[in-house]
Amino acid sequence: MEQIVNALNLSMVDLFEDSARDFRGETSGVGSLRKSFDYRDALTGVSQEATAVMLIASEIIHSGSIKPHHYDRLRKAESLISDALAVAGGR
Repeated sequence: MEQIVNALNLSMVDLFEDSARDFRGETSGVGSLRKSFDYRDALTGVSQEATAVMLIASEIIHSGSIKPHHYDRLRKAESLISDALAVAGGR
């Protein structure tokens, strides 16, 4: 799969940039998608963000540097995971 993505001049992380959903039940510019918090959806989102983080880490290891868009995506992952924790009653 990675070879296919590389052939398209993309990175694996590019596959996840637009699919990240705000754990408050919103996507950018769309509004509320659901009224109650679904823990299964939150865990699915956390899993997707963990995958994005691992793919970025792999790219950093291979390239030896972090690109600004990777850093931005890592910040977004941290924010979404923190939102999920907060909505679930965590810190």
